[in-house]
Amino acid sequence: MKQNYNAWGIKIEDFPESGSLSEQLTFMLGFAVLAPSGHNSQPWNFGVTENKIDIIVDNWRALAKSDPTQRILLIGFGCCLKNILIAADYYGFSTSYEILWEQTSQRIRVTLERTSGIKKDDSSHLIRMIAKRHSNRGVYTNDKLPEEFKKKLQEINTVNASVSMIPESESRFIADLILKTLISSMESTVFREELSHYIKSSYTKENVGMPGFTLGLPGVFSLFASYLIKKINISKKTHSQDKKLLYTHTPALLVIDTQNDDRMDHILAGMLLEEVWLIATSFGLSCSIYASITQDIVARNELRKSSLGFKNPQISLRVGFAKKEMGKSPRFTVNALLNK
Repeated sequence: MKQNYNAWGIKIEDFPESGSLSEQLTFMLGFAVLAPSGHNSQPWNFGVTENKIDIIVDNWRALAKSDPTQRILLIGFGCCLKNILIAADYYGFSTSYEILWEQTSQRIRVTLERTSGIKKDDSSHLIRMIAKRHSNRGVYTNDKLPEEFKKKLQEINTVNASVSMIPESESRFIADLILKTLISSMESTVFREELSHYIKSSYTKENVGMPGFTLGLPGVFSLFASYLIKKINISKKTHSQDKKLLYTHTPALLVIDTQNDDRMDHILAGMLLEEVWLIATSFGLSCSIYASITQDIVARNELRKSSLGFKNPQISLRVGFAKKEMGKSPRFTVNALLNK
């Protein structure tokens, strides 16, 4: 395994049971770094003080051009937070968290208290899925999603954040919105410039970004992908391929919606997104994210006005059984992100 993929090798049983509280909390951050983020930018650092973990915004890796309101950043922070909460639950800690968002310092602070022993016998615990979860943007089979999976999605919905499986009668409407916004977002040269920095070759040694193989690109072509993204609207060139993927090889589209549209709701959307993704992984399902449909103001309002009843759609994703396995994206290690 290349060094920039080492974070995926975390083992649940390596938890330092006899170690200090600081060592235990630091170990749990090994699950936090595996959370998804926009362009795999991983815009966070971490702090561990006494019984507290801070997830801290790193503005150097925030997507200032394509995510100026930090909505996608906050969704990523919600995913990161969810992984910490899942790990804490497995290792016997109760948790509470607060959002500390000031002009000079933006962070989520998690407070942990030991309440029980490790749940070693819980084979269904979602912690076991964190290091298995990854994006798969490839072709999915036409197999129907398991009814038990659909049931679990209903069980995790709350008043404040919910996930909806788009009815077949409306899936073409959602797919067409995605296709339209994929092209419109790439019309922006500023967006393409920023994105190009996160499109990496399949041989990258960097810790951030999306290697070519995660996008289904051949190895040699991946060497030029960043340059092409920067220079042309590649979504126009791949429209037919994207259309076939959404029309023919996507058995289900999901949308995560929230009651309100403030900072807390964006974090809640991320927490729900990560839980949905981990549950999907436990059923052998693959997922990939479409952020353009909710980043585009016009498309987002079309979703609100549709018969689907969305209030504040936050993120969409496709789900299904993948025909081909795809590799994971690189990650920073905990030590590289930990404020000393």
